Amino acid sequence: MASASSTPNTTARTPTVPVPALPGISVPRTPALIAVLNLALLAFVAVPDGGPVAAVRAVFGVAYLSLVPGWLVVGLLDPDGEFGAVERSLYAVGLSLLSLMFVGLALNTALPFVGVDAPLRPVPLALGLGGFTTVLAAVHERRGTDPLSSLPRRPRGVREWRVVALFSLLPAVALVGGYANRVFLTNLPTMVFLLLVATLPFLLVAGAIPERLHPFALYATALGMLVFGSLHTPFLTGRDPNWEYYFANLVVESGRWDPGISFKADVMLGISLVRPTYAMLSGLPLENVYKHTSPLLFAAVPVGLYHLTRVRPWGRPRLAFLSAFLLVSFWSFYTKLADTYRQQLAMTFLLLFVIAWYRTRGTGRTARLGSVLLVPFGFGLTVSHYGTAFVFMALSGVVVAVGGVATVVNGRLDWFEDAPRKLPLTALAAFLVLGMTWYMYVGNGILFNQLSRIGGKILVDLLGLQTSVSATGGSGARWVTRDLYSVSYEVFRWLNYVTVGFVTAEFLAMLSGDLRDRTFARLEYLLLAGGSGLLLVTAVLFPSANPIDLARLYPIALFWIAPLCVGGGLLVLCGLARLLGRPEGAGAEDRRYAALGVFFAVFLLYSTGFVPAVTGEFQYNEGLVIESELGDLSAVADSTNGVPSAGDVAAARFLADHREVTYSVITDFSGVFVWSYAEVPRQDRWPPVESGTTTGLVGREPNDLPPDSYVLFRTVNTERGILIANVGSAKYSGERNYAPAEPYLHGTGSRKHLVYSNGGRVYV
Repeated sequence: MASASSTPNTTARTPTVPVPALPGISVPRTPALIAVLNLALLAFVAVPDGGPVAAVRAVFGVAYLSLVPGWLVVGLLDPDGEFGAVERSLYAVGLSLLSLMFVGLALNTALPFVGVDAPLRPVPLALGLGGFTTVLAAVHERRGTDPLSSLPRRPRGVREWRVVALFSLLPAVALVGGYANRVFLTNLPTMVFLLLVATLPFLLVAGAIPERLHPFALYATALGMLVFGSLHTPFLTGRDPNWEYYFANLVVESGRWDPGISFKADVMLGISLVRPTYAMLSGLPLENVYKHTSPLLFAAVPVGLYHLTRVRPWGRPRLAFLSAFLLVSFWSFYTKLADTYRQQLAMTFLLLFVIAWYRTRGTGRTARLGSVLLVPFGFGLTVSHYGTAFVFMALSGVVVAVGGVATVVNGRLDWFEDAPRKLPLTALAAFLVLGMTWYMYVGNGILFNQLSRIGGKILVDLLGLQTSVSATGGSGARWVTRDLYSVSYEVFRWLNYVTVGFVTAEFLAMLSGDLRDRTFARLEYLLLAGGSGLLLVTAVLFPSANPIDLARLYPIALFWIAPLCVGGGLLVLCGLARLLGRPEGAGAEDRRYAALGVFFAVFLLYSTGFVPAVTGEFQYNEGLVIESELGDLSAVADSTNGVPSAGDVAAARFLADHREVTYSVITDFSGVFVWSYAEVPRQDRWPPVESGTTTGLVGREPNDLPPDSYVLFRTVNTERGILIANVGSAKYSGERNYAPAEPYLHGTGSRKHLVYSNGGRVYV
């Protein structure tokens, strides 16, 4: 009889349905399935865009690109199923995105040498990915491993199916809410959606969500919140998404990526390779790739935070769930980050990097797997968003420095229970060197350019010069310091202060108590959490001292401080109970979680703008604004600043088709959508270099406009009679954020410049 140690571990694997065998024919399951999927991908590529199979092609393409390559890679790295279903799924998404980058880079580099001038076209991409996945499937077959054996299990029983069905409705309700907002001019469905999300902490405390379905519930909730924050308009919003789209569209139109373009967006492969690949192989318009596939991927980040918190020794299920819920309910997650696509990818890779880092704390093969995964995830972080990469370089640099000191101390005093040498110094050093190399050579010195820019702005903040970003009201730090004419916003600000108190209480408790365990893993976590807190304080005191503003930095910090917030809340409630003489019974912990659930529900209702929507106060969330009902022109300017109308987009697209390419386009401050929809470069160094760029309208005299130019008037200019002058100034500094449009409307027409208006008239 074979020994127990020689028996393969199959208890964690899901029974698979056998493939029917043909008489006399043995078909390898994994290679056969991959061959079918690759043939389907090629068949869809051969079909013209649109038509009756467009929806099927889009669903198949997005699913294939997001899961298939990565799942095969994970199966090779972990054939024994040591990763759980959640961790394996997260790794599959990250490694799939990296596979798209790898295949795209290889094609873009190699095919021009054999005479292919446009290597990034649908057919070469499909063949490249097909070849890549076929090789992976062949390796699986040779090793005798089966990646299909570790697929997540289906729900079991009526209760689990009911939970899956109910949470699957959340994104649908959010989608209906966004449609009703812009078509029927009502936010009632959105309000219903927010009320449903607010019940989530209570369902958790009541035990209505099985622990096995916690990740799915969080994914569905996060997806619904991202839909709420971004799909209230079908168009790209904000400044960064529009110039990101510009560079992605260059790749789609030219069929190649030019790494010689000296701009920070072009060297980010999430823009230059990943998004164009999704567009070309799924058949979706590039705009839809940004608006509709991005939430599907980014919604996995709260699930990753849940998993990261859950696997820690003190990470109880309810604490991990509320930690992820705090990230989901924080306003910048579903507003700012919903349209910040570079940072979405970067945060995905950062979270995977941290999960793999935690893996290195194990022993044997588990630790080696973690170290191996650090390198690709570090590369993904580096080439996705320089700001997020810089932030984590700073944090990990502190941990590495302290780890080096701890190694010396431990060698002499033998103080730590776990050896500090387990810190993956080689992998972290590779991440830092790779990042520096990429930014210096491919990015044409973007690292030093950004560091010098940040240093200069720090001096501006220190000297108090009026040219500072913080002085003009454009800093993301002002969301915690500004005075806004809204009682609800004041309450929301104080709720944020309460969370800071919770974090501080738990951090001090861990600092004084948990380090007595003398484990370097505890010290490592405290260093990352403390470093995150220090970055947040720096962002408030010196708004220009960070490569990204506070509103985008805070969600990154929540990877480490969200569990502290939940733990601190429980600690404060426990202290209050003792102070009031309440007995500690069997249900005391449940009562504390229930009280904390009430706090997080209230936090979400204020964060999303639900409360001011009910009270009629100033609405600070775009997802609940009905623009046609706004009467105050400052509020109109603020609401329509980054949100183009259908008429605006139609105007820009018409201009893209009829513009004399060397002529510049003049718009007001909010005309950033011309970078994407009118294909007008923002700067002279953007290709094509002979193209005219965009110019601001406000601040010029109506009669002082270049004759060889176009003036594009937005709907808000012609219908509301205002030009957007300064983004957010009504919120931040109290200055008027608009100027009268009448002098410009008549002045440009009388001088007979080239003028395009939303009425469909071109004046020559």
